[in-house]
Amino acid sequence: NPILFPSWHLDHTETDSCWQYDPTTVPLADWIPRQGKEDPKLALETLTADINDELGRNYSLAYEEAQLAVRMVDWLPAPRGG
Repeated sequence: NPILFPSWHLDHTETDSCWQYDPTTVPLADWIPRQGKEDPKLALETLTADINDELGRNYSLAYEEAQLAVRMVDWLPAPRGG
């Protein structure tokens, strides 16, 4: 079953599994814990320029989609006076 409205998390440890990444935060702050390393320095050692570039693209596109979704939610009820 699809998750239509995953709960909004306040901490990366509460992120629903359907979120591949969190576009509402700084990319590295989200990426580092997802690497599964106990020490953030160990995760940063695996960060390459290519990974960093990909993070930038992915997070900017996801943020753009989130903004579009917010605009649609604002727009949909507007014609009905909501």
